[in-house]
Amino acid sequence: MLPLLFSIGPINFYTFALFLAIGFFLSSFLIWRRLRDLGIDEEEIIDLILLASLSGLIFSRIFFVIQNISLLGFEPGNWLLINKYPGLSFWGGAGGILLTVFWFSRKESLNFWQVLDEFVYGLMPFFILVQVGAFFDGSGFGKPTTMPWGIYIVGSLVKRQPLPLVVAVAFSVLWLFLMRIERHWRTWEWYKSKAYGLVALLFIFMMMLVNFLVAFWREGLLYWQWLEIGLSLILTILTAVIIYIRSGRRTFGETKEKKN
Repeated sequence: MLPLLFSIGPINFYTFALFLAIGFFLSSFLIWRRLRDLGIDEEEIIDLILLASLSGLIFSRIFFVIQNISLLGFEPGNWLLINKYPGLSFWGGAGGILLTVFWFSRKESLNFWQVLDEFVYGLMPFFILVQVGAFFDGSGFGKPTTMPWGIYIVGSLVKRQPLPLVVAVAFSVLWLFLMRIERHWRTWEWYKSKAYGLVALLFIFMMMLVNFLVAFWREGLLYWQWLEIGLSLILTILTAVIIYIRSGRRTFGETKEKKN
């Protein structure tokens, strides 16, 4: 682990913060370039990126507090407990960004699914680098294990599941998959509607599937772990159903009605 890169006097430079900053600027550039190609004003794109970042940060912190509410407790005048209990939630951040993109699309009368597709492409480097930063920071590791891939982290006498590294590899493979299908999904015969949103929905489907699998290795509050497992499975199935409905293929009821 390398949580602290170096210090200059009282100022510390952390590995996680470095990867977070690199991921932010890289994804911001990719999102700006892709949305600019759609004809969206550059100033509006910058406003969207800044607003999505702020919203993602706030929701990420709130969701982290909710996840750990019984451990953190409350302190008057400092309900977010930023100094005493630092931490962010990936799912809270993703939810905040999603809500911001939806609001922006409605405000500018744009196709929400088309904007979300472009946003997903741009955000992938950020998601990957955040997980790499968490790995070097020693945070987000899973349950103790005796398997060969277990890793010692600071403050632990036993090896633990390297979940950040596993998720980073999964996101990297998913990014390559999304880039590969970017130019070909419109030619797929089974996707008859050719509607935007397939890329974003496939990303959500695969992300929920990965989270469902790694949640069994994650160490946390028992009730929250099973809630996360259940929600991940439900969202995986729900996303698959949405993809099928948006594909334009006939549902069972429509097929039966046509035969009649």
